[in-house]
Amino acid sequence: FHRFAAVTPCKADVIPNQMVCNGPMNGHSTEPRSGGGRISSWSSRLRWRILDANVNRKLAVVLYADIASYSRLIEADEEGAHLRFVENMKIMTARVRAYQGRIAHYAGDAVLAEFRDATGAVQCAMEVQSEIRKFNSGIEPGCRMEFRIGVNLGEVILDRGDIYGNAVNIAARLESLADTGGVCVSDSVRVSVGNRLPVKFIPLGEQWVKNIGEPIRAFKIKDEVADPVEVGSGSVVRLRARPTRNLG
Repeated sequence: FHRFAAVTPCKADVIPNQMVCNGPMNGHSTEPRSGGGRISSWSSRLRWRILDANVNRKLAVVLYADIASYSRLIEADEEGAHLRFVENMKIMTARVRAYQGRIAHYAGDAVLAEFRDATGAVQCAMEVQSEIRKFNSGIEPGCRMEFRIGVNLGEVILDRGDIYGNAVNIAARLESLADTGGVCVSDSVRVSVGNRLPVKFIPLGEQWVKNIGEPIRAFKIKDEVADPVEVGSGSVVRLRARPTRNLG
């Protein structure tokens, strides 16, 4: 989907104090080298430039959810586990829509969703966990399906209705840090939510996670106050946003 511009030569033979990428033609290495030296051939003075006209970026709150021990549950009771899986996904989809979110992608037992604001995403995540706990109350402990959920705020790439980018990867890594049945968020989400919700952000410190070059500050969420309200055919714990003070 990227378009490549015509190959254009560098304007000078000597390019000080910057990275120069030797072109892949004529056997030259594609590894970058520091500037300051004279480039020996015409082909090595060429630069490839990627035009980003087809790449749409936006700021979004990313929610990534995955079912813990899914493979074990399927192996033990394939049909029963699948039926419970379908019910779990119905709960997830309904709560995402209730907070003006959008399901971007399903991947097996995982769900990727995006929201316009962090407060709505956290409310959604907490309500999903509450409603699934209610659903699981009549199921044997060893047969229950439970989500782990990660929430991150960052810039994403929007492509063909799906979302990509480092912000998505971090949300997935936060999910892996969450307790079974719990929610884990990034520092950017914590700051954005502030004191709008009756929840506690429990710091996990800086966490090094797979394939992320820098540690991420992670927080587990614990709800302080829960209000059961009627939703559909059953009750679910809804976190009510704290009222904001009028500063006028």
